[in-house]
Amino acid sequence: MLVERLRARGATPRVLSRKPGERRVVGDLAFFDAFPLPGHTWAAYFPPYHEHFVPDVGAYSLAVGVMLGITAWRPEPLLVRTTLIGFLLYSIPHTAFHALPARVPPADAVAQTAGTVALTVVGALLLVLTTSRVRSRSAPRPG
Repeated sequence: MLVERLRARGATPRVLSRKPGERRVVGDLAFFDAFPLPGHTWAAYFPPYHEHFVPDVGAYSLAVGVMLGITAWRPEPLLVRTTLIGFLLYSIPHTAFHALPARVPPADAVAQTAGTVALTVVGALLLVLTTSRVRSRSAPRPG
């Protein structure tokens, strides 16, 4: 039952981490000019474009997405917790950045912050759920 729930819940962070990563690595200038949608070019609000930084961040996002995907496919307890900790080490500072005063239009700022907060909360909840589940299995039973 836990495996099915992890797969269902792991799909969202996996897809959302992987897709922007692919765009930054493969078509990095296109990512800078058009992410997430035409007319809402979030990366372009933080110029100048940096030809080294954008592909590096894209490669990292892609790597996190791959790890989340593998973990959703084979959710072994240590792999799940390790992947979620790695995801949170990326997600928490990223969320904190988006919580700062924005350089983007207000609606985009709300969308950015809500998205990063949601992913961080999902990752943290999954880590708590998987850690407490492992602890409850290993706790001695009374009687």
